[in-house]
Amino acid sequence: MTLRCTKVSKKWNFNNLTAEVTCLRPDAPTLLVTGGGCGLGDLDSVVKALADARPNIQLMAVAGNNRKLHASLLKLAAQYHRRVVPLPSINPP
Repeated sequence: MTLRCTKVSKKWNFNNLTAEVTCLRPDAPTLLVTGGGCGLGDLDSVVKALADARPNIQLMAVAGNNRKLHASLLKLAAQYHRRVVPLPSINPP
């Protein structure tokens, strides 16, 4: 799997995510979904819509410290057979 970082995300720390991403297929397109802390709103609905619209992609979704969102993303992970992977915060401390 290759992670391509944009200008904004270069400061993020992906080094401690091994356990979360081991279920991902290295040959499948993978999308990192963020934005809950920026007022995007219903991030779990965005992830569900993307998973429904693009059955060939995998989604890593950042829940950060939002426990309710994390729980919702865990349900989506089960529903979409681990194509959805909830992530903890990836921002630097």
